[in-house]
Amino acid sequence: SSQRDSHGAAAVDRLRRCQRSSVTNRRCADCTERGPTYVCLDFQTFVCQSCSGIHREFGHRIKSISLSEWTEPEVTVIEAGGNDRAAQIWLARWNNDSYPEPDSSDLSSVRDFIKLKYKDKSWYRNFACGQVEGVQPNIAKSAAASVTAEAKTEAVAEAFVARVEPKVTVSDLLSGDTPKGASNGTTLDIAVPVQSFNIAPASPPDLGF
Repeated sequence: SSQRDSHGAAAVDRLRRCQRSSVTNRRCADCTERGPTYVCLDFQTFVCQSCSGIHREFGHRIKSISLSEWTEPEVTVIEAGGNDRAAQIWLARWNNDSYPEPDSSDLSSVRDFIKLKYKDKSWYRNFACGQVEGVQPNIAKSAAASVTAEAKTEAVAEAFVARVEPKVTVSDLLSGDTPKGASNGTTLDIAVPVQSFNIAPASPPDLGF
């Protein structure tokens, strides 16, 4: 019993240290309440009592920081998570101007916010694979590959045109010099058409003899 109590106290100390280590952990992850006393294991977040009750409504696992029994793996997971990390995932595309964070006293708004955030995944982004919720990874990969291939094709075409399309000036042709490619100095064989004329010899003048 004393060993279990010692383990429980150590777990609480670790959770408290984790909470104190970040400003965001000292504030409820889902509303404006300060000093959260519960943890949502599903998302590794620190939440207030009111939000903990709403999370339970949605079937999320909730534990009290100081009153619940904690296992070593649970504490380790919470230490690796936290409110800031959860916000990067579940609020990645959230904008406070378009959908303000709910006040802790308005439970209806808090419930709607939690539903949109976790159940509907309205602002979710999975940074593990870089995908926004609702976009299939293979489709996104194909689209990216297509854009890359198109860009490479355009670059090759531009380089080819620049290489084989020389700049030949009129002065080059009139001077009789052999024109060279503007980009690489390669001598170019350019056939310049020469118009031929059939000129009949002039008749001798009539001198009157």
